[in-house]
Amino acid sequence: HSVPLAWQGCQTGFADVKELIPEWYYQPEMFRNMNGFDMGTRDSGENIGDVKLPPWAETPEDFTRISREALESEYVSSNLHHWIDLIF
Repeated sequence: HSVPLAWQGCQTGFADVKELIPEWYYQPEMFRNMNGFDMGTRDSGENIGDVKLPPWAETPEDFTRISREALESEYVSSNLHHWIDLIF
């Protein structure tokens, strides 16, 4: 439903663990409810449709591109082994 809410949950709760699938980095259409499926409503009454993205991404294409650029960055390349040690 919401990338910002999922991120917040991962940052504040140790039991809230997420794994990003490869499509996250190359398939922006996965963030749109292009067929208009009725995904229901949240407890607040808000309809669930397209995935809500962070404010720094204007479109799903922006989000996918920026996420991929971050994943392929020199910083991630040089630090990935530290994160893998923490997870496994």
